[in-house]
Amino acid sequence: MRKLGRSPPKEANIANYWGLDAIARRMDVDSTTIRRWYRLHGFLMMRRRRKVGRTWQTLWYTNDPLIHAWELDQCKRQAEGRDTIAGSQGRAPASHTS
Repeated sequence: MRKLGRSPPKEANIANYWGLDAIARRMDVDSTTIRRWYRLHGFLMMRRRRKVGRTWQTLWYTNDPLIHAWELDQCKRQAEGRDTIAGSQGRAPASHTS
């Protein structure tokens, strides 16, 4: 049993992605697409500060659980017929008549 007041163990298998280029490589797209997904489709990433050497840098950051949550939301939106990345991006889908 875990003692009271102790933090749960950190998950060692969570991959972290720092910077648009690293995030884009993970998603297999270019950094422009990542910015567009963030702006139009709510891609889950945030600005975070990270110490590099003696200086601090502010970089875009995400991780696998955030990406997974965003992908699940995209699946839900598609199932509900709302816009998704693969969808119409604001245009009504073309109707097919037979």
